[in-house]
Amino acid sequence: MPPLHRRGAWTSPTNRFSRVATEQDGDQLDADRAATVAAGGDPDAAVRVPLQVFEDRTRSILNRVEPTRDVPFDWTLNPYRGCEHGCVYCFARPFHEFLGFSCGLDFETKLTAKADAPDLLRHELSRPKWTPTPVAMSAITDIYQPLEAERGIARACLEVFAQTRHPVTTLTKGSLSLIRRDLGLWSDLAAQRLGWVTVTIVTLDDA
Repeated sequence: MPPLHRRGAWTSPTNRFSRVATEQDGDQLDADRAATVAAGGDPDAAVRVPLQVFEDRTRSILNRVEPTRDVPFDWTLNPYRGCEHGCVYCFARPFHEFLGFSCGLDFETKLTAKADAPDLLRHELSRPKWTPTPVAMSAITDIYQPLEAERGIARACLEVFAQTRHPVTTLTKGSLSLIRRDLGLWSDLAAQRLGWVTVTIVTLDDA
């Protein structure tokens, strides 16, 4: 099978909840490769898998989690499900199966976007019983993945946190251009000791 352009997974394994399992036929893959060569094509050329985005009409946006030594927060907010970064080690991949998708290639090519997230957040923070406590954005997927540049859902949620003076954090390996886009909001929150960003630097350059 040829490599996939800018993808972490090469296949979409069968969803564990599905009653029907599929498996690639090695003989057919060999035949397809031979046919590509015979036609003058390059069987090792990277294949581009298109991105699909689905609307997620969730009814709540703040998720309660059980804090552990590895998870030092109680609440999370995820504007998206699935992540274009496609890290092969991501612990969130299995959760994609609850949507009927695969934890493999689907996780990074079939995403859902929660367009109502800012309105839901404002509503949930205004509840009389809500006690302000740090909310971690990006617990399941990165808020600064490429889709955010188009949708801006994470920024809209960050504006709500800034307006309500509510503590919020994020962990990202996304584009620095998106972090810079929101630097004003993060700076305002940081000045009040209400917000901070942790950045994962991905590089093979030791220097």
